[in-house]
Amino acid sequence: MKIDVKIIYTLILIRFRKSLAKDDYTAITLIVMLYLAVAYFAYMNFESIGNLFYLLFSDSILYHQKRNDFELLKVNKKYREIIFTEYILYGLPFFIVLFLKGKIIDILIILLIYGGMILSPKLQFKPIKYPFKLFNPYWHITFRKYKIIFWLPLILIISYMGLKHNNENIQFFVLGIVAVICCFPSFEREKIIEMNYAPYTPNKYLYLQLKNTFINTLYFIIPILLIVYLTIFNVNIVLFTLFAVSIPLINVLLKYCFFYNPIKQQLSFVFGIMTAGIIIITVLYLYRRALKNIKIIKNAGY
Repeated sequence: MKIDVKIIYTLILIRFRKSLAKDDYTAITLIVMLYLAVAYFAYMNFESIGNLFYLLFSDSILYHQKRNDFELLKVNKKYREIIFTEYILYGLPFFIVLFLKGKIIDILIILLIYGGMILSPKLQFKPIKYPFKLFNPYWHITFRKYKIIFWLPLILIISYMGLKHNNENIQFFVLGIVAVICCFPSFEREKIIEMNYAPYTPNKYLYLQLKNTFINTLYFIIPILLIVYLTIFNVNIVLFTLFAVSIPLINVLLKYCFFYNPIKQQLSFVFGIMTAGIIIITVLYLYRRALKNIKIIKNAGY
């Protein structure tokens, strides 16, 4: 069992390798604390969150569909047990929340879903064409990687529930989720050589990244807005929509502010979401710092 623990630990590090340097225990601690913070928030607001809480367990399901190390893992006779334990560890803080809330049946159902998912053949999906602009190819890559198009029906159902119950808070939640999804491409990084050979000045390069993100965000958010605005017109939702569209743009700035340190970008993003007023005030500073870093990166290539 000792070797199994080591394998599971390695698998977890491999999954988060873009955010964790080798033996970076500080980053590991921060990620664990983030999981615990989300679980604590969910526990304190369990009744108000309702069934949306169970979306936290979809992380392992989505990861299972996109991972490509099954053939390598099959060398170990206990590979199914290893994968099953790995997924339990990802959801452990949320399993604890369910246990404390007395939702034992729910825990068993989720474990059965995990088990059935591991035992069944991996689903194969045909490539889906997206309308996104290709200046930043990571919009296509991340949407295919995480099968985000299949999230859209669920998002639309949640939005419909908000309309049916006349609950604008659900619409705020939906718009927030869409905004976060549109931030995924900005957590990816192009190669430095690609930036150096791009035929644009640093100012033009950053402008095109922001423009591309804005247009692609609208492609994804417009279907949600049409459902909402054709049913109700709420000034608060309109204002929040403007804020939601700005979140992916801010994450682009954070990406170039912390280009060499993804974990700082992620932590700054989470902090910025929690303290929206502060990050909006500092947008000009973030822009200048991002532009300065792009200049440094491009000049370093010559």
